[in-house]
Amino acid sequence: MIQRNSAAVRGLGTLVLSITAALAATSVQAAGLSVVMAPSLDKASQDIGSAVHFTMRNDGKEAVRVLKWQTPFFGIEHDLFDVSVGGMDSDYNGRWIKRGAPSADDWMTLQPGESKSIELDLSEAYDFSASGQYEMKYAIDLAAGDDAHDSRRGGHSKRLESFPILRWVDGAGEPNNYDEVFPIGMKALNPTPAFESCSTTRQSSIKTALTSARSYAINSDSYFTSKTYSTVTTRYKTWFGTATSSRFNSVKGNYDRIEYALANTKLTFNCGCTQNYYAYVYPTQPYRVYLCNAFWSAPNTGTDSKAGTIIHELSHFDVLGNTDDIVYGQSGAKSLAISNPSSAIKNADSHEYFSENTPAQN
Repeated sequence: MIQRNSAAVRGLGTLVLSITAALAATSVQAAGLSVVMAPSLDKASQDIGSAVHFTMRNDGKEAVRVLKWQTPFFGIEHDLFDVSVGGMDSDYNGRWIKRGAPSADDWMTLQPGESKSIELDLSEAYDFSASGQYEMKYAIDLAAGDDAHDSRRGGHSKRLESFPILRWVDGAGEPNNYDEVFPIGMKALNPTPAFESCSTTRQSSIKTALTSARSYAINSDSYFTSKTYSTVTTRYKTWFGTATSSRFNSVKGNYDRIEYALANTKLTFNCGCTQNYYAYVYPTQPYRVYLCNAFWSAPNTGTDSKAGTIIHELSHFDVLGNTDDIVYGQSGAKSLAISNPSSAIKNADSHEYFSENTPAQN
């Protein structure tokens, strides 16, 4: 969705364009990298306020490797930008992806002095429906070295941010998503899922995983029903850290909704993805799950399983859990629980690993 400036504020937009371009000439650095964001000069004449010019440069003396999905050069496949209007965060409507350990093809290398640039329209992944002055910046914790499991806030990551730029955008007035109310009251016990581009063999595999995911959800929901924040066990603490009443109830609510959705809503599984992910969803588009290559080689249950992946992806939907991919992998999730319980309860893999409970904890 493309957003355009109104004629009344074009003069302001031109002024902001020049000011923010100058501000963006300096950047915050991490691991020898710097990022510059500025309003897109190519789109300036078209008044597309959500369009930006993005440059990443290696200012260091050694080559630097960066995970491709932590950059926008190969598509926006993660929540890479902080976008706000009127002090309110703008929703990220792009993909939330469950990933495995990166292969050599998942990294890009910038040699000393090398830079890479791209023109982006952030409205393709963020909600620009409201009219107003938007603040936009790139902000992410880059994974260090070959650490596959640091995403945005890991213990081995390095923060990289650009200076914010300001642009006025005339919004469309309607969110660029597919709002759907959580279907409380619907009763269609164990409804048959829908399939898109799925072979008969894959449909059978999904049905088996879905049955196991339902068992995981029932077990997880039962745990929270039988506990209070003051009686949580090692299982909770391993994945979500120290419990408070607020954090405990937040996770409990997520599992309540996930368990209900698995028992009472019609899920759609799309098997057309050929990327080396496990799966992905669009958080504002329940209840469609896109299954990718790593899903088919995963075990049905256990760590990083098919059933666990379904829990992971459902937790991303805004109407169920609105979780983020803060860290990936058991090691990262355990560290996050210790260092930042408030983030752990928002992490999709933490929800998955609690449900898979492998190795088992009481």
